Amino acid sequence: MQAKLERMGGPYTVEEIFQHVTCDVNVTDPRIDFGKFTCKVSNRIKTFRTKGTKCVLCGVEGTVFYAERSPGQAVPHLNLYAIVEGEEILITQDHIIPKALSGSDKVYNLQPMCMKCNVHRGAPMEEFCEHLQIPEDPESIKQAFGLLLKSYNILRKDLDPFGNPKRNTFVKELNAFLGGYVKQIRETQQEAAHEQQ
Repeated sequence: MQAKLERMGGPYTVEEIFQHVTCDVNVTDPRIDFGKFTCKVSNRIKTFRTKGTKCVLCGVEGTVFYAERSPGQAVPHLNLYAIVEGEEILITQDHIIPKALSGSDKVYNLQPMCMKCNVHRGAPMEEFCEHLQIPEDPESIKQAFGLLLKSYNILRKDLDPFGNPKRNTFVKELNAFLGGYVKQIRETQQEAAHEQQ
């Protein structure tokens, strides 16, 4: 369970915060001065600035920032929240290629995701893939799988020439899932064709 955060300032609109944040991920922005305190422009804030404030899975949109600090923390940081039916939902950053698979902490490997979806992000492949928009054409799935592996290799910090066990596990798990998906679609197509005869 997340520790109770102390709210130091806000609410601030997305526009108020983003006026202090450049889109250039290679530039370190100065701290944002709120008078009584300052907040760092983190990679998380850069991710929101460059990739938007909507959760990539459920689409809930962050609209308000608060300056908050955790117990024992001296300096506050900025947190983004979506407001849904009066409930505040924290928007956080998610690693596209998980850190456990050597995913980078750089902005190119981060995406906005609400806390509710992020909790489920670590679920088994089958459960997570229920949220993905997988094409129904087997050839398109094959192409998408190839692009995914290509992206994975590009995003890796260092490619182990002797084979990375974590990568191999990831590939096997994803391949098994997509293979089963393709088989299921082909069976459905065959049944449909048989019924038309």
